[in-house]
Amino acid sequence: MAYYLKLNPLPRYLYGAFRKFKPQEKHVNRKPEYSVLLLMLEGSLIFYEDGIRREVKENQWYIQRANRLQEGVEPSLTPKYFYIHFDGDFFQQNEVSVPEETILATEGEFNPLQIKPYLNRMEVLQHRVKGAYLEKQSIFYEVLNFLQKSHYKDQKGYVTANQIGEYLGSCFASPLRLKDLAEKIHYSQDHIIRLFKTYYQMTPHQYLTAVRVTVAQQLILSTERPLREIAQEVGFGDESAFYKAFRQQTGKTPKQWEKEIKGYL
Repeated sequence: MAYYLKLNPLPRYLYGAFRKFKPQEKHVNRKPEYSVLLLMLEGSLIFYEDGIRREVKENQWYIQRANRLQEGVEPSLTPKYFYIHFDGDFFQQNEVSVPEETILATEGEFNPLQIKPYLNRMEVLQHRVKGAYLEKQSIFYEVLNFLQKSHYKDQKGYVTANQIGEYLGSCFASPLRLKDLAEKIHYSQDHIIRLFKTYYQMTPHQYLTAVRVTVAQQLILSTERPLREIAQEVGFGDESAFYKAFRQQTGKTPKQWEKEIKGYL
């Protein structure tokens, strides 16, 4: 039965680095207390996991779950890969029904050229003695997000939801109606709402509001413009609607939020 990595709560990054085997080198024998994400760049890594033979080939990822016996019974085929040690929770798909966007398959295929920049950055940060903890965690989540997108890239629902999100993110300042969006992508309004909520956990309207507030926050910190002008620029029809949305998203008024944030800068 297939296992999946839970993305809620988020797993915790521990360590990551590139690794290349010598000819005839075997996988180490171990039973680690942490899980390992393997991102194969060249060759094939061969090992036995609780007695079952596994071979992770070029352009494939595989997650070795914690507390499973891994043995190097036979030589691997000179693999070059990036490994990430992390703590995370797993479950079998038949145990409980969860939204697809909150899980990641333990194996799949990916494009190494697209993911390589994340891995290079992660290894550089790993060599720092202090600091960069949040940045390493952030890159780890970018990697997981990339793998999830790779896994769902052929699923029409995911592609459509992503297109809607990109459209809303690029046109947030314009007056947008669900009717116009439905006509643009040729789906009913109810279907758009259901589809978008499946992958984004919010309605298109909630997402659009969140984007507008986020952009407004950037303008508040980077300009001295009146809040009234900022509200209009990011797409709010009036200042009261802006204040209401801002408080709902941050728990504070724009002025309170600005004062608190600038106190940390």
